[in-house]
Amino acid sequence: MSVSAPSDDRSDQHAADATRLLDVDQRCMLIDELGRDILAELEASFWNDYAALFARAAAAGAARDRAEFGDTVHTIKGAASNLGFAGIATAAADLRAAVVAGDWPDLADLQRQAERTRAALATAAGQG
Repeated sequence: MSVSAPSDDRSDQHAADATRLLDVDQRCMLIDELGRDILAELEASFWNDYAALFARAAAAGAARDRAEFGDTVHTIKGAASNLGFAGIATAAADLRAAVVAGDWPDLADLQRQAERTRAALATAAGQG
């Protein structure tokens, strides 16, 4: 009879969260094709652009400008997808779908996904 060590629930949860936040296959492909240094440059550019895009989406939401809001969150979704930021991409896609359906969604989930993605990347960098 084999007895396995009990798992650390926090480690298991962190691994599950990271899987939802990051598209590991996409990120591995980017590392293979571009290298870690170029990927790091692209990530830095994303985070700089994300701040401006998030502000633009917030302003469009406040102005009730559906077209601008939809276009902006679609831009965030595309950039996030390209870098394997699955949580951000999903949140942005959900926002776009909601505004197309006539709702005015809250940007809080998008921001939460961005913060969680940054934390996951920092953790991964510390393990690399």
